[in-house]
Amino acid sequence: MTELEKREIKSRRMVVIWIVSFFGTIFAMNAFMITRASQTFNGVVAKKSYQQGIDYNKTLDARKQIVEEGLSQDLIIDIKDLALDLNLKLAHTSKNYKMPESVIISVERPTNEGQDFKLELLKKFNYKKSLELQEFQRGVWNIKYTLSTLDNIQVEFKSRIIVK
Repeated sequence: MTELEKREIKSRRMVVIWIVSFFGTIFAMNAFMITRASQTFNGVVAKKSYQQGIDYNKTLDARKQIVEEGLSQDLIIDIKDLALDLNLKLAHTSKNYKMPESVIISVERPTNEGQDFKLELLKKFNYKKSLELQEFQRGVWNIKYTLSTLDNIQVEFKSRIIVK
């Protein structure tokens, strides 16, 4: 075997080694990425996501229906130091709509720290309420309340406040 033949065999082996190692590296990385991806995320964002989407669409339709029926609502929140004033302004153009005698407002911490509480805004007080918060109640609060359409479909409204 001549020197030229030896170099040719060696170069063929090197080409094969380079090709195998190139694709081997790609396959190894793909296998690694697939296993990491399947271990960290199982693909389910929410259980019953289809039903949640349908329910959300119903909520949007009910909110649209409330506006089309003529109900206007506006929650005015005034915070001064630790004094919280809530004023829910409700008005309806239809005489068939019976204004609720009271609206329950849920005030909750998004971080689950602190004591959640509920407020009742009465019609006879024009849906107004004032309260003094304690020092430990500073922070972020979620406010939720529910109104109904003429068809008695319940619609939830949400707001977020920061007590400093």
